[in-house]
Amino acid sequence: MRLALWQGTSPASVIETACAEAEAALAAAAAVKADALVLPEVWLPGYNQPDIPAQALPLDSPPLHRLAAAAKRHATALVVGYAERDGDRLYNSAACFGSDGALLANYRKVQLYGPRERALYTPGDTLPTIRLGTETAAILICYDVEFAPHIKSLTERG
Repeated sequence: MRLALWQGTSPASVIETACAEAEAALAAAAAVKADALVLPEVWLPGYNQPDIPAQALPLDSPPLHRLAAAAKRHATALVVGYAERDGDRLYNSAACFGSDGALLANYRKVQLYGPRERALYTPGDTLPTIRLGTETAAILICYDVEFAPHIKSLTERG
């Protein structure tokens, strides 16, 4: 599996700019025949933004629909980190769209790092696996990878 990893300058809560940069990165990933592009943690609206509660997006939001369509257009899977709003709760999430634009997983970070993350977000409680092409894959966000039981659980599931 060929992954493209992209670390850009924070979009600073400008969702239009973030989506445009993600679409350009998807085009570049497709050009080098990457199977998937992985964007940074909380790419939407940007990790250190002061207005995350106001900028958090539901999974069924226009910016995420736009990025799913871009994944389909470029035939390249996409993992995009975002601040997710689900009712009154916020999650540090990553949506994974397949190369056909279909949602494969919406992962919510399990291990929140530091007092700021714990104040903003609700921890997730599942470690899903997905199929990317012929491979079984999973998403962990940053600090999650420091916990051996997560890795063991995912490894045991392929």
